[in-house]
Amino acid sequence: MQNRPNWEPERRNSRPDRNRQSKRLVFRRSLFLMLVCGVGLFIPLVIQLWNISIRDHDFYQQRAAQQQLMDVSVSAHRGDIRDANGEVLAMSATVYELILAPKDLMNSVDQDDFEDEDGNLDEAAWQAAVDDLREEIVDGLVAIRPDLDRADLERRMAKENSQYEVLLRDLEEEEAQAIRAFIEENHTGYYLYLTPGTKRYYPFGALASQVLGFVNSEGGVYGLEAGYEDLLKGIPGRVVTGRTAENDELYNSYSNYIDAVNGYDLTLTIDSTIQSYAEQILEKGIAAYDVQNGGFCLVMSPKTGAVLGMASSPEFDPNNYSLVTDSILQGEIQTDVPAIYEQLKAENAQKPAEEQGDPVAEQGPEGAL
Repeated sequence: MQNRPNWEPERRNSRPDRNRQSKRLVFRRSLFLMLVCGVGLFIPLVIQLWNISIRDHDFYQQRAAQQQLMDVSVSAHRGDIRDANGEVLAMSATVYELILAPKDLMNSVDQDDFEDEDGNLDEAAWQAAVDDLREEIVDGLVAIRPDLDRADLERRMAKENSQYEVLLRDLEEEEAQAIRAFIEENHTGYYLYLTPGTKRYYPFGALASQVLGFVNSEGGVYGLEAGYEDLLKGIPGRVVTGRTAENDELYNSYSNYIDAVNGYDLTLTIDSTIQSYAEQILEKGIAAYDVQNGGFCLVMSPKTGAVLGMASSPEFDPNNYSLVTDSILQGEIQTDVPAIYEQLKAENAQKPAEEQGDPVAEQGPEGAL
């Protein structure tokens, strides 16, 4: 009988050791790979965290503030302009703008209500619900303001990516109250709302219009309204509050209120009565002598040199400063309109059709002649 090698028992006894060593080796390699992978994945996260919290801190802080805070501007009261006797020649009153957020209107129709049991969206039904809501809003606004352009309202409603569409301007309190009731009744405050502003009024119409000038959306642009713009306009205030995900104001201890500073009143040496007589006399003189290029009349105090009246022709109504009432100017405008129209067509010829629009319609009522 052949004897077995004397090393065979040692080899059989070493198998468990080798298995344990193999397992330990696999464990160590696995641990090493996990460590390498963990560190490899963790480093980009650390870099991204550093970018967000340190390098781009100001950017993300600003974005967070925009998402969490509602910053509403509070218009300052523009100062009045008075004559020497205290009669108000120019004054401001509160009016409102009606703002629509078409994108929020679409989001107000919950898509979850149009999903089946498997979570599939019935897009046609959802779009029909959105269209019905748009039609309801248009019908309600046209009922309140029959002069509204229905086609223009529908076009603005269809701007799915827009968050700010001005539907109406310079709404008086009575009209604003009717629209406010419509908003409350139909719960449309999430995407349809009123913002307060001011409108300039001139109680005496065209009286001293060339002296007073007028105001547009940017402020005073002519006459005393422009010359004393810095004193008359005041400083707007701000209301900074928190807001919810539905864009509702959230009042808390962090709310910040900055009061508006009203503009200064301006008192003139002009006497409205003398001003009226000066304008009447100037009008008679222009008619009597067939003056074609207008005229000018200045009334001053012989004792102090104060200007008591300053009349210029042609006059205009600063309440509707874009309306031309002078017949001679109207004739010149009608003569120039074809040339102006051709010039606008030439300038817009290279633009896409959707960017051209209607130059007269885009100006709105203030831009019409």
